[in-house]
Amino acid sequence: MSNSKNWLSLVVTAAFLSLLSCTGPTKGANKSQISNVSSAGKDDLEGAWELVSTTERPLANIKRPLQLKIFADGFFCLIMKDSTGKWNLASGGTYETDGNVYKETHLYVTVAEFIGTTVWQQYEIKGDTLYKKLFKKVINRKGEDITAQFSTNIEEKRVRAKK
Repeated sequence: MSNSKNWLSLVVTAAFLSLLSCTGPTKGANKSQISNVSSAGKDDLEGAWELVSTTERPLANIKRPLQLKIFADGFFCLIMKDSTGKWNLASGGTYETDGNVYKETHLYVTVAEFIGTTVWQQYEIKGDTLYKKLFKKVINRKGEDITAQFSTNIEEKRVRAKK
């Protein structure tokens, strides 16, 4: 494994562990107030998901995973490759769901102007496949609605990552 791959693996692992350990529940907080847990007691998004298709651009020439997104206890972590197959984006933050609407807030992201941005998307899970429709709503850290800056008809398909 090359030094750059070792470095990226170390950075992503450290970021994810930091995200989980440093932003946990505050003293005295009720867990149901911190993360969205379904009435069944388990968040259906929990786990790791690989992007396998998107209407935004063709993925045929890019080795999987193009994008890996991990959901755990109300937090998400995302790493993504560009069209040449090089890792170019990392992000992490909090998420919650309400019915079929998914809302994520980017607290840590390699694109500085996106820090603090909240994004709403529609989603549906069928078995081990996650379907998402982007972008229902986008609000930047200043509270401004910037949805018009994004395509609102992107569809994604993700599958649960396998070891």
